[in-house]
Amino acid sequence: MPRKHPRMTRVTILSLILMALTLLPAVPAALAAPLQPSSLVAYLDRGNNLWVSQDTGQNARQITTTGGFDAISWSADGTRIATVGPYNGAAGVYITSPDASFGLRALSTGDDPIWSPDSTKVALIDNGTIKVYDREGTFIRSASTDAGEISWSGNDHQLGYTQVVSDPYGTTCPVQQLGTFDANSGQTKQVSQTIGKFAWGGDGHLLLFVSATDGTIKSYDTNTGATRQLSTREANPCAGPFLTTVDGNDLLFLDYGSGGHTLVELDVNTDKEKVFSNIPIGYPASALPDSYFT
Repeated sequence: MPRKHPRMTRVTILSLILMALTLLPAVPAALAAPLQPSSLVAYLDRGNNLWVSQDTGQNARQITTTGGFDAISWSADGTRIATVGPYNGAAGVYITSPDASFGLRALSTGDDPIWSPDSTKVALIDNGTIKVYDREGTFIRSASTDAGEISWSGNDHQLGYTQVVSDPYGTTCPVQQLGTFDANSGQTKQVSQTIGKFAWGGDGHLLLFVSATDGTIKSYDTNTGATRQLSTREANPCAGPFLTTVDGNDLLFLDYGSGGHTLVELDVNTDKEKVFSNIPIGYPASALPDSYFT
């Protein structure tokens, strides 16, 4: 008796399975399990369209269909998503929600959307102008600051920003003007010239930065307007980490004065340090990525 070819057997079985699946009744959309905010993922497909699903891959829902989207920013409460995609011939910011009834709402041309810690506001940069919207997509206010980077403070109404002042040698670490923007009052204030990243400390009222004047680490108190030197160590916020712990009380950075292999944890309230020497950094890396500390 001739043997059946194994490949043909597999194809026959697969065909029967597919036929059986086509006979199963479709599940009405109204009966589909709702998305649960605590276990959601948002992702872009190969056509650069935005999808949301459970972290198991179930209940996937396509949100955009035109393609060209390239950024995803979740609100802290998991109920809103900001994304960047095509907008009137340019790039623009949209907000959406895992709740399909919210839809996709266009905000403005621009990019780099970030949510306030309390998820009530989203800020973006539109050609250097900071624009702030509420969680429903309603415009609140803007400030023309020539900003290149923005970051919310922990008090949910202030943003820190930097704008490039000079970069005569074309480095990746230009001199920047650091400032603040109050999303409630609309007031802006220039703080200091700085380099690299900045961070928020304390309960959100301390702006932490490296001075472009003397290279020391300083804090600016947005409540009192006072500037204080925290450390004379040589941090490099352009190439290494410069970020605070979740409670905002400790600043983490690499000390390049000792070769860039020493991690320093600095208490921004007492100036006390914890030092971790000889962190293994070598080729091809030149610095520890921020993700190591978050």
